[in-house]
Amino acid sequence: MTTTILGAAATIVPDLILEYNTERESRNVLHNIIGKAEPDVSLELDGLRFGTLHLFFESKTDAWVAYDALGTVETWELTDTDHPEIDMNFVRTASMKMGLDPVSRKRWLIEMDYQEVI
Repeated sequence: MTTTILGAAATIVPDLILEYNTERESRNVLHNIIGKAEPDVSLELDGLRFGTLHLFFESKTDAWVAYDALGTVETWELTDTDHPEIDMNFVRTASMKMGLDPVSRKRWLIEMDYQEVI
């Protein structure tokens, strides 16, 4: 399995994606009409994916390089050979956390929110 996160100035290769969560918001609009029991509906396409990625690194150096790179102004391309359905272009949103794995005290975890972009 190979996961790659590619930007214009950096390539990040986490050892593992520990967690991938995604959501899509409906953009359908309900219109309540006076004197009518049921609403009129404007059907729209769902929005793009957003969610959280948890990246695992065995190397402290790789984790810190990734953390610094992901903190830049950048659009990223994620590809995963085992799970091509998660491939996407994205930007980081909200906060990003990095921490030392409490069990091994040798491995590093990055948790970040993302928004898919085209």
